[in-house]
Amino acid sequence: MFKLEELLSKRNIRDAFAYLDTKKDSCGSDGMRLSELKDYWSMNQARIRQEIEEERYNPGDCQQL
Repeated sequence: MFKLEELLSKRNIRDAFAYLDTKKDSCGSDGMRLSELKDYWSMNQARIRQEIEEERYNPGDCQQL
């Protein structure tokens, strides 16, 4: 089981993006393409981290930037 700090660590995020870079540009269940994910994360990571830490995060339609 991962601790939240491990899950949100810079190393884990970096490794996750490195892994996703090896995948074809597919779409997630929210409709976001993998090629758009890094930019989305860069713009929204503070909010997403806070919502996860406060147990308020609800994945949804990420296309609404």
